[in-house]
Amino acid sequence: MGQAVLQEIAGIIKSAKYFAVILDCTPDISNQEQMSMVLKYVADGSHSHVPAGVYEHFIKFIIVESSTGEHLFNTLIQELEMLGLDVGNIRGQGYDNGANMKDHNSGVQARLLERNPRAFFTPCVCHNFNLVLGDMAKTCPDAMTFFGTLQRIYTLFASSTKRWTVFKKHVTGLSVKPLSETRWECRMESVKAVRYQAVEVCDALEVLAESTDDPQGKSDAESLVSQMRDYRFLVALAFWHSLVFQVNFVSKELQSDTMDIVTGLTSFESLLDWLKTYREKGFEDALIDANELANELEVEPVFKQKRTRKRKRTFTYESSDAPISDPKQEFRVNFFNQVVDKALQSLQPRFRQLKEHYDIF
Repeated sequence: MGQAVLQEIAGIIKSAKYFAVILDCTPDISNQEQMSMVLKYVADGSHSHVPAGVYEHFIKFIIVESSTGEHLFNTLIQELEMLGLDVGNIRGQGYDNGANMKDHNSGVQARLLERNPRAFFTPCVCHNFNLVLGDMAKTCPDAMTFFGTLQRIYTLFASSTKRWTVFKKHVTGLSVKPLSETRWECRMESVKAVRYQAVEVCDALEVLAESTDDPQGKSDAESLVSQMRDYRFLVALAFWHSLVFQVNFVSKELQSDTMDIVTGLTSFESLLDWLKTYREKGFEDALIDANELANELEVEPVFKQKRTRKRKRTFTYESSDAPISDPKQEFRVNFFNQVVDKALQSLQPRFRQLKEHYDIF
């Protein structure tokens, strides 16, 4: 029956003649890499039971032994030949922005363009934001520490039903969420849960530290309480909430059923404009929100001086930047500015890429 369905889909696509291919790879629960294959086409209404319109069909999951551009390309060609579809009739290809897919020299899109120059490549616009946020989260040590702390909070409470009961007793609203490398909306939910329930989460950690008989659990809870009562963490919490909320909002817009390339370009441009403005004024806004959190947690709103790591002196002509003495300015330069600059640096070439598609059409 499955084979009959595939042949029926292939027959409809052959009658439409031209089609586009969409691929994506992800490991399953057994860590086996699988490539999903989707074909998209425009039906002209000539087929007996397919009205005119745009259609997408999921074809299959394909187990792949290697995720290199060459192997994925060869797998794609093999599958199309099995369906009896002509590679020369491909008019569109869409993938994420992974190097093995979009690379201009050895990626799948480049190899397919060599064989069929009319296979117009369009990256997944929504997936762009996942990649951008992933880059931002790894920009500097403070950014990595922040998300590591959120993950530790979830892991600590979710490790047993007894600890989760303590959490639910004190936090009656949003639940903390685990972080995900692929679904960045989860990160938004994770930040949001702590941003608006910082006092409740901190109370739950303090109660857990006092009541648990597990030495490691007690140590972890006390460590997280100390982390949450650090003013640097509160400023980072306010900052990340504003930033991730804005990016997530635009990402949701781009996934709307009514979205097209014109409105998508407008949404993209509005996010870039917001980031440029936020770089100039956002740090002070984050301080205002962080001061409110500090007042609720009874924390002194002061940046603590970080211990400067001593470096071994070497007799070279290389000059190093002098450390910033003001801890507030140091946090702004080495955390806030770096993360926002990374966002702009990652989004601008993607915006130009979408603008090129817009200009063509």
